[in-house]
Amino acid sequence: LPFLYTALEESHRTGLPIFRPLLLNYQEDESTLAIDDEFMIASDLLVAPILRPNVTARLVYLPAGVWFDYWTSARHEGGRMIRVEAPLETVPLFVRGGAILPLGPEMNYVGEKPSDPLRFEIYPDARGEAATSLYEDDGLTEAYRQGSFRQTGLSYRHTLAGDQIDVGAAKGSFRPAPRDWVFTVRAAPTVRKLTIDGKRQRSAATVRIAGDGQSHRIELR
Repeated sequence: LPFLYTALEESHRTGLPIFRPLLLNYQEDESTLAIDDEFMIASDLLVAPILRPNVTARLVYLPAGVWFDYWTSARHEGGRMIRVEAPLETVPLFVRGGAILPLGPEMNYVGEKPSDPLRFEIYPDARGEAATSLYEDDGLTEAYRQGSFRQTGLSYRHTLAGDQIDVGAAKGSFRPAPRDWVFTVRAAPTVRKLTIDGKRQRSAATVRIAGDGQSHRIELR
């Protein structure tokens, strides 16, 4: 829900639809002109639904760039068609390389369940970079019109020296309930050294910090 809520805010602010034909996001890719059985959710998720009964696999066109299978984290080079298995319980879903997806528990409406921790799944692009901006408000009132919202920029980059995650200081006056933020880098190497704001931490596959609205730097080596 945090990903969809952020996408809704972008749609409200810019007028761009949340659900988009591939052509809207990839206007220079002529291969998207004839594709009408795939769509994007905002800029980061590509969905390729099964539209006929008794079909358990299909061809999926991935535009240029790096893409990750949402279910398996398998990495694919775009600009080509690939064959994807699609059992009944799984809709083919791909994450654009360069995206950071903010995820919480499954909810039917905002506030149904506490979103502690808030998870961030990082999917690096071909340059080893990713970024996003998380939007939050109370989900109930129009207080956001008076500045009662929170917007937080996050970025990731991979270098020869290691990986770096930067969390920007939050903008806006909204203060959500205290909760932790957990980061996972897809296709990342084994972490041998972890520091948060310059302080050495116990190495782990995922990184947890307090979502306190302050800026933080996470380094993984």
